[in-house]
Amino acid sequence: MRGARWHSAVTMTALLAVLTGRPALWAQGPPASAADPTEASAFCARPTIVGRTPRGAVLDTVWYKFGPAFSGCRVVNKKRLWIVDDPWFGIPGGPQGAFKMPELDSLHEIGVLTDSSRFDVVTYRYTVKAGSPSEARRMARLKRTTIVPPAVSKALRRAARAATDGVTTRSAGVRY
Repeated sequence: MRGARWHSAVTMTALLAVLTGRPALWAQGPPASAADPTEASAFCARPTIVGRTPRGAVLDTVWYKFGPAFSGCRVVNKKRLWIVDDPWFGIPGGPQGAFKMPELDSLHEIGVLTDSSRFDVVTYRYTVKAGSPSEARRMARLKRTTIVPPAVSKALRRAARAATDGVTTRSAGVRY
């Protein structure tokens, strides 16, 4: 990857989790007690997806990278329609708010985050109309928001509340 900067294991793990859509392993430290099976040294979670996916949409299996931690795929059964996934990150116990990947990387550079920091991922999904991958990339970048969408902030607040209450994200009502 030309021009890519890998500053930490946090950045690389988050990027791989977002781009592959597979669960990521986030370190949380040693277990509180060996008798409590809910307390583990690692936490696996699938990123929460909020936003709009058209009803009955069949997504292509090929995903295109539109930018750092920013990807999309074609909707097979809808002409000229693409789905775009844009990840947002929240840091439980850290700075409040939602962050994009470059902001997360900057927080790591100044020492706010470490390689063992835990964070929540919410993927904001939206659609764009385009005929080719390059046009989809251009349209996705134009439509990409820098303001936190309300659904993203709500999901991050819910995940943070669940983390402080010691509840799993699924039982906290976060949709997958």
